[in-house]
Amino acid sequence: MLEVCSWTVPPSNLQLSDREVHIWQADLTCLDAEVEKLAPLLSADEQHRAARFRFERDRRKFILARGILRNLLSQYLQCDPSTLSFEYGKYGKPTLIGSNLLSFNLAHSGDRVLYAVTQHDPIGIDIEQLRPVQQIEQIVSRYFSPEERQAFQSLPVNQQPLAFFRAWTGKEAFLKAIGSGLSLPLDQVAITLLPGQPAELLGLPADHSVKQWKLHQFVPAAGYVGAIVVPQKSLQIGFWQL
Repeated sequence: MLEVCSWTVPPSNLQLSDREVHIWQADLTCLDAEVEKLAPLLSADEQHRAARFRFERDRRKFILARGILRNLLSQYLQCDPSTLSFEYGKYGKPTLIGSNLLSFNLAHSGDRVLYAVTQHDPIGIDIEQLRPVQQIEQIVSRYFSPEERQAFQSLPVNQQPLAFFRAWTGKEAFLKAIGSGLSLPLDQVAITLLPGQPAELLGLPADHSVKQWKLHQFVPAAGYVGAIVVPQKSLQIGFWQL
């Protein structure tokens, strides 16, 4: 079951407790005018990465996404956003250098970006814009578990795209939470995907337990599916609009 988000403008004195996860949404089409203001906040490495994009629209989206991330984290840490430094895990997951006060993750699709911020705990977030998928049956056969394949194939064709992206975002969010990228077999990460089913991790690779993790799935905007995986404990999620 997908939760339809109610995004709220945050209060000026927003606080993050150790029992909370804050999810932020940015619509990049509404923030494009901020590119020139955010670009100077990026590190030399980030600016180099931005310059490598072939298309100007993709370069601008990257600058916006990274500049917003810096502004967000600096608000929590009460520091200058340009002074933040990042390091990257083996599979590309970014973490802050010099601060263990925050864990974060980000994801983008289409014109939307999601950011997840919490204290200490590993988290993973993903978003996908609903769209036609080429060779969807072959992808399901290769990357879905037997239970997922059976559930997917039981659905009418018009319900399969949503089920596909529901499963895919859940898988990606888990892999991002543990920082493994796509190095783990995706068919070993099983997600509920039928309409009306609560979001749940059904199966994980042998060295991980479903009892350790909690999956939340939601509709961040019309035509999108979002998922976040957090440690299995009572965490309150706040949805904030940039």
